[in-house]
Amino acid sequence: MRQASVFRLPDLLALLGVLAALVMAFTQWPSLPHVIPIHFGMHGQVNGTGSRNWLFVPGIFSAVLCGSMLLLRRAPRLYNLPAAPGSADRPRQEALAAQMVAWLAAVISWISFGVTLAQVLSARGRMSSLVPWLIPLAVLAPLVPIGWFLRRAYAARG
Repeated sequence: MRQASVFRLPDLLALLGVLAALVMAFTQWPSLPHVIPIHFGMHGQVNGTGSRNWLFVPGIFSAVLCGSMLLLRRAPRLYNLPAAPGSADRPRQEALAAQMVAWLAAVISWISFGVTLAQVLSARGRMSSLVPWLIPLAVLAPLVPIGWFLRRAYAARG
């Protein structure tokens, strides 16, 4: 019972992030020009355009990835963990890894929302480039749950 309650917040955040990206795509799509920015370079400048249908890609990608991560959490015995299967540490390592996967799904869903928002704002001319901190945040944010897991998994070793 405890394990199910641990996942409520990251699962809710992941679901909200996916829904936010998809709702934004569905509500903004009709009023956007037929060609919109779909790619941003390392310095945040638009360096690729495409059909406004590409607006759905981040949300769909996020939904598929988060759904896959949900399935992955249900099979922690498949994880490559520092504790061997059958060892006394393995259940704790599996629980920590499942929590990390849940938080990664939440982070990824909100990164996808940020990409969708950037596409909409750029297409409307409200943003000529990404804000400077967005790319480093999108790259570094997934490292937070991974770092948390590594620290906790190392401390939980027997």
